[in-house]
Amino acid sequence: MSTEEDPYRRVPAQTARGPLQWGDEPLQFSTNREERNRAPRNLGGWLRLVTLMMLIAPLNLIGGVAMSLNTVGQLAIAGSVLEPAVQLAMMTHVWGGCLLLLANVVALVLLFLKSPWFPRVFIGWLALDLMLTVGAVALLGRADGAPVALEHHFKTIMWRALVIDSIWIAYALLSKRVKTTFVY
Repeated sequence: MSTEEDPYRRVPAQTARGPLQWGDEPLQFSTNREERNRAPRNLGGWLRLVTLMMLIAPLNLIGGVAMSLNTVGQLAIAGSVLEPAVQLAMMTHVWGGCLLLLANVVALVLLFLKSPWFPRVFIGWLALDLMLTVGAVALLGRADGAPVALEHHFKTIMWRALVIDSIWIAYALLSKRVKTTFVY
């Protein structure tokens, strides 16, 4: 076997251009610096998930309120009397869900208009969800005779709100795509 046939013994090919020398021409790029350094913009990347989440959120809100009212209805049929703190927690959850639904519609309109107000309204919507959920769980925790089904339901909602809302608030505050899409 000759050295020409064996690729491991062959002499490596010379590079197309030698090392840079003093006096060489500067490198030429086909794009300008602004095009190369442009940050991502428009409704792509993780903003697609934000859009999907905001489109699904009304169904989630309506479903959560319906589940809560269903649980209260079942307890009323069984003859259980709810304490005032439990009733207040339920009303906070129901009216808070209605308020969040309205804020969601406003945020969706601002999202599709690419308004500079969208990040603020979006963060406010998430923070309101977090505050209402934690408030309802705190009210429910103060009640002595709160039904176990309601406590479990509200604690599940609270942990979802803590994790999901915190992640999306951080994304809205730190994302370059959000800053360049909604110039504020």
